[in-house]
Amino acid sequence: MLASSPVAVAERGNPRVEFEGASVDAMVAEFMDAHRIPGMTLAIVQAPYIPRVVGYGVSDVEKQLLASPKTLWNIGQMTQAYTAVAIMQLVEAEKLSVDDAVGKHVAGLPATWSEIPVRQLMAHASGLPDYTKQPGFDASREYAPAEIIALVEDKPLEFKTGTAVANSATDFFLLGLVVEAASGISYEEFVTKNQIERLGLANTLFASDLPRVKQEEVEKNGFKHKDFLREPALINPTETATGYAERDGKVLPVKRSRQGALFANGALLASAEDISLWDMGLAGEVLVSKKE
Repeated sequence: MLASSPVAVAERGNPRVEFEGASVDAMVAEFMDAHRIPGMTLAIVQAPYIPRVVGYGVSDVEKQLLASPKTLWNIGQMTQAYTAVAIMQLVEAEKLSVDDAVGKHVAGLPATWSEIPVRQLMAHASGLPDYTKQPGFDASREYAPAEIIALVEDKPLEFKTGTAVANSATDFFLLGLVVEAASGISYEEFVTKNQIERLGLANTLFASDLPRVKQEEVEKNGFKHKDFLREPALINPTETATGYAERDGKVLPVKRSRQGALFANGALLASAEDISLWDMGLAGEVLVSKKE
């Protein structure tokens, strides 16, 4: 029998998942209570391992679906990271340069936009107004690219390009169009082929792919899971989370967007584990590219 010495806090392999004497579970529970969060999933990464993926609370309050390791969350603006990777993959393929003017790849833009470099869009240093903050914007509807541009085309730049930084969904909307123009395929197809499939991410997808995710219609069974008893594929299911927002003191479910309006700025859904796999897999891809 091997003798063991006391394990230091945060030491690799420490079976006590704690920080400064408090368990991670307790800290998460307190955070959720303080911010009125009904559910979340946590992945702890110690590369190349993901030793812990755990769900807390529920991912859908009405249906009482549990947050779990395979829950699909709308990752929102984290989608920008996948878009930035797509741009750099096209740079490596010599199909564009970060110093290209956006107008070189995307036609029909306002004159004040056309000369903005791809680099400044990636850095949120373009000065372009955010189309999602315009009074007429509706995240639940589909928009053609020209309709998105029309929301802000008559508005002046908020600052001279390259002189400041301010988050704008318009920047990554345009980068999504650049990806399509430079690759010759849709943004979704390019990201799916070159990131999701390349890294084997089973629980990362666009809203357009949701029909292929088999989910039990618990509302037909009194909001109880029953079908898993005869369909093993529904054991430990992949399920979509429902977003919530507080309005007038009430917490209400947010109508799920078809994601078209969010495009390259916020269109992806993913599990916490898949995001971790993407991050580590991407690091490996970069290292391989450098060696090659």
